[in-house]
Amino acid sequence: MHTQKVNTAAPESAEQLRKGTDASQENARIARGLAASAFARLQNGVSFTVSRITVHGDAQAEIRRHGELVWHAWSFEPEFMPDLMQNLRSVMRCPTTREEKTMQANKVPGKKIGVTKDMLPVLRIQASENCLVEFSKVDIRFNDCCGWQVVLDGVRVLFDRREHERFQQLRAGVSATLASAAAGDKVMLAGAKALLNLLDQYPSFAALAAHPGRVSKA
Repeated sequence: MHTQKVNTAAPESAEQLRKGTDASQENARIARGLAASAFARLQNGVSFTVSRITVHGDAQAEIRRHGELVWHAWSFEPEFMPDLMQNLRSVMRCPTTREEKTMQANKVPGKKIGVTKDMLPVLRIQASENCLVEFSKVDIRFNDCCGWQVVLDGVRVLFDRREHERFQQLRAGVSATLASAAAGDKVMLAGAKALLNLLDQYPSFAALAAHPGRVSKA
């Protein structure tokens, strides 16, 4: 009996593939721009290159220190951009006094350098009548923050000061806290549950920024 192969893929598969390709190409474009702009700011012995462009527009980025591989990834990987930024920050040197003076002199009057709608100094959410959740230095583009706290009835019951903590890492940490916390610590458990409930309902910092209970748009 002869059989014929039939394409049984869901109608949305092609659209999902196209979106994935577009995202990968955009990641590659941004990475190439970062490679050009970050060249003069890298620590001694560090190199950052974007190469091996495929026919689909994907690219591989890698960071090396004195020739040894530190990090590498493909632009189509889900966590490519957050991982790239985290690793790139770790190999950037601080600007010299002369460079800082040059940057100050080149500032455009009336324009704040480094301030965009994607950066939120503070993101406060009134999760319930007695619960306030606050995230510091939120970067919506890379879905991370630099510290957070949960306040119940005016008292801070849970917090973390980790820098550039991604949303999924934050959620996993809170879940681990719930799993390991002592049953007698009811206040901390209440704070962790309130935060986890918030993260489950709004699965990214971009979504949280649109929360109806947002207290301030600082």
